[in-house]
Amino acid sequence: SSDRRRACVSFYRAFSACLSSWEDYNSANTMEGNADDQKDLEELEVRSKIEEKLVESGEKEKLIDLLRKRLIETGWRDQLKKHCQEIIKAKGTEKITIEDLVKDVMPRGKATVPEKVKEEIMEKLVKFLASA
Repeated sequence: SSDRRRACVSFYRAFSACLSSWEDYNSANTMEGNADDQKDLEELEVRSKIEEKLVESGEKEKLIDLLRKRLIETGWRDQLKKHCQEIIKAKGTEKITIEDLVKDVMPRGKATVPEKVKEEIMEKLVKFLASA
C-alpha cells in the first residue's frame, strides 16, 4: 500500500541518517582510510552486510514498524501530509507530478524526523549490530 511505501521510504531516510551518525562517530574514533575509493567500497560492503543481516533476521521489518508507529505518534506523518497538500494546492493538481512532489517534500521530510525517533531507531540498530 502507499502508506507502507511511505513508511519504507521514511525508514530508509532515518536508517541512512543513523548510519551517517554512526559512521561519523566511528571515523572520528579510528584512523582515516587510505583512498576515498577504498573507503567508499568498504562503506558499501558494510551497508550491504547490515542490510542482509537486518532482512535475514526480520529486524528490518521490526524497525520499519517501529519507525512508522513513532512517526505517526509524533505527528510527523500528519505534518508531512499537510505540507504535501499545501504544495499541491499551490501548484495545482494539473501542474504537479509525483516526482515533483517527492522532490519538494523529501528534504523537509528528512529534516523534520524528530531527534527522539532517530535516536530510538539508532539505539535499536546499534543493539542489533552488537548482538549480530
